[in-house]
Amino acid sequence: MITEKKELSVFERGKIIGAWKCKKKEREIVDILDHPKSTVHNVIYAYRNLGFETMPPWSSRPQTIIERDGRYLEKLLKENRRTNIYELTDNFVTSTSTNVNTRTVKHYLHDQDFYGRVRVKKPLVTEPNRKKRLLWAQEHEN
Repeated sequence: MITEKKELSVFERGKIIGAWKCKKKEREIVDILDHPKSTVHNVIYAYRNLGFETMPPWSSRPQTIIERDGRYLEKLLKENRRTNIYELTDNFVTSTSTNVNTRTVKHYLHDQDFYGRVRVKKPLVTEPNRKKRLLWAQEHEN
């Protein structure tokens, strides 16, 4: 059984801290408030030892391509739409000195709704060919 992680609300954390301040033991708080023992222990520990009534926001990994680099990457792409991802990454790395992987560039461009597509090859319609096609279409109109 997989359970989703969720942050306790400020009110729920306050109830746990309030019960602890009223000299309730962790096991009693678990039974009263119906939270996991580890959660109750972590809330009390954070309040007692670190002074956190509310937990600081979760840290995340910093983005490799920052907003300014992203705009430049899009500019490079729009200058030459036919370039492949490897050439685009090489141009980006040499001009910005930001060391990124090809997959990182690809994921960033996908997030910005840029995808690689092969254009449809259309037949070359010259002037004599256009006249022949028009005659053929008029003959087969019925």
